[in-house]
Amino acid sequence: MVPDPARENKRIYKIPGAVNLRDLGGYPAQDGRRVKWHKLYRSSHLGDLPARGLDKLSDLNLHSVVDFRSTPEVERKPNRLPDGIRLVYLPISDVVETEIATKIPLRIKNNDFENFDPKEYILQAYQQYATSFTPEFRDFIQVVLSAAGSPVFWNCAAGKDRTGFASAILLRLLGVEREIIFQDYLLSNRYGRRFFWELASIILIWGWDVYQMIKPLAGVNSQWLAASFKKIEEEWGNFETYTQNGLGLSTSEVHELQNFLLE
Repeated sequence: MVPDPARENKRIYKIPGAVNLRDLGGYPAQDGRRVKWHKLYRSSHLGDLPARGLDKLSDLNLHSVVDFRSTPEVERKPNRLPDGIRLVYLPISDVVETEIATKIPLRIKNNDFENFDPKEYILQAYQQYATSFTPEFRDFIQVVLSAAGSPVFWNCAAGKDRTGFASAILLRLLGVEREIIFQDYLLSNRYGRRFFWELASIILIWGWDVYQMIKPLAGVNSQWLAASFKKIEEEWGNFETYTQNGLGLSTSEVHELQNFLLE
């Protein structure tokens, strides 16, 4: 399915200080309906919003903001929100963030890159999203369900991995086809480019070889999301069982979620 340029322009919501902020509206569901616009927003963190950014965020009339970042990430750069918005912390310790902050600098100091593959770190993280962190994603879906169709916003650090998985399972619950879910996920490579430039500063600090090794961590790869869905099947048997026993949703609650968010 080729993305409609007009819809893609509508999908990007520009707020000063926010990166990779996208509306999940417009995607077709299998029953012929579409995801409502201006109800579901995914983004990077909101710790850099200026006053003008806060005004634009206020215009979204959000019911809740869900922050998936770990406690140290939030302490370094807490989200800036307008008054009155419910903020829900569902901390997911991102193995990639931990590796970059601790083990990679140690490897650089010791000039030790034997058996070092950063892609393995992120594959491990995506598998954990589908297993160890099921309670957090269960709570996320409950936040969306409790909003009863009012706008909900969720973020992590770059708005691509934890946020990407959350978006993928929500779209799946709404009946959006796998191909479209993956297309949305991969849009982070286009709209999260600021993180590639930030990563480029590593060249000046650690050198070109180190930059080349960890460059993949700045984007997303369809294999990573595929690994999480495969893990769901291995752990739960299929997505339907994951929905019921993992996410704790009854059939009627799934239909309720769809009725709130599809038109």
